[in-house]
Amino acid sequence: MMLAPINQGSSPEPFFSVITVCFRDLPNLIRTAESIREQSFSNYEWIVIDGAGLDGTDEWLSLQSDTRLKWLSEPDAGIYDAMNKGIAQAAGKYLIFMNSGDCFEDSSVLDLTYKAAYQVEKLPFGLLYGDSIRFSPEAGESIFAAKSPSGVWWHMFAQHQAIFFLRDGSLYDVKYRLSADYDLISRYVGKYKERMLRLDFVVCRYALGGRSESGRWAAIREDFDIRVNSMKINPFCAFVLLFLHTIHSVWKFQIKNWIRTNMRYGKTLPRSV
Repeated sequence: MMLAPINQGSSPEPFFSVITVCFRDLPNLIRTAESIREQSFSNYEWIVIDGAGLDGTDEWLSLQSDTRLKWLSEPDAGIYDAMNKGIAQAAGKYLIFMNSGDCFEDSSVLDLTYKAAYQVEKLPFGLLYGDSIRFSPEAGESIFAAKSPSGVWWHMFAQHQAIFFLRDGSLYDVKYRLSADYDLISRYVGKYKERMLRLDFVVCRYALGGRSESGRWAAIREDFDIRVNSMKINPFCAFVLLFLHTIHSVWKFQIKNWIRTNMRYGKTLPRSV
């Protein structure tokens, strides 16, 4: 079932479009909603793309009175297809993807990002990115510190939920079922080069165990294609990277249980949301 977007918002040009995709995950969607609504910066819109999971999400959305909310409930072809639907609905200058269960670190994130974005007067930043906090019941909490975008050929330099994208018409390539975010980010890095800004604060919290993590072997193969096709890396060099990432993943999974039993994974941090 398709529902027209509701409550288009009081500002014709919101500065941020916060895009949330969800499927049969209403409790976590509510948690994300609370985090977004706590933001001290108010010039944003919240776009929810629900996969029509028949769990009451569309009913809950229909009861919301937030004038900044737009939503759509219909079947989709996967998470990146849903994100593209969110982009199509977006009117903000910058996009950030906060899926159900993801939260901003605190109420000042959008305000601080807005102030950072106006460090330049003419050409806007293509990407603004910062640190994130990852958590799981087994490992506790640890910081994922953002690194230089120049290393995108090797890995994701920041978590997807900790990146603000300039809205420029770019879409996720849905042929990548697990690594379309890596592909989009690599294209932004190639396009904007020096027009990227590292934020000096934690942007978000997210839970470990996403699709690209649980399907790590398939994701590694997709990463190879992205390096060759989007980054234009020599296929032999891309194959070497594929081999190294495979060895690293085997090592990580082999010792994972030992680490969880005998060590803390990273620095445990207090919760703030």
